Amino acid sequence: MSYDGSMKKGKFSGQGSLKLPNHDKYVGHFENGEFNGKGTFISHENWSYSGKFISGLPSGKGTLVTSNNKKYSGKFVKGEFHREN
Repeated sequence: MSYDGSMKKGKFSGQGSLKLPNHDKYVGHFENGEFNGKGTFISHENWSYSGKFISGLPSGKGTLVTSNNKKYSGKFVKGEFHREN
């Protein structure tokens, strides 16, 4: 794992970029060691999410692009996409 960014009390905090051993990548805002705020997560399984994170999960407005190149834009709640009516 490699991290480039700010730290606070030994935890990732503020703007940074993280590369995990499985080649997943995250660039964005961290709070208390978790993805929090705006960021982009790129999976080694060829999908990505760009948008807001809360407590490490996609939450709020964002866009998920699947490995099949399907795009889901809108509201996410605790990591799940919610269609807007």
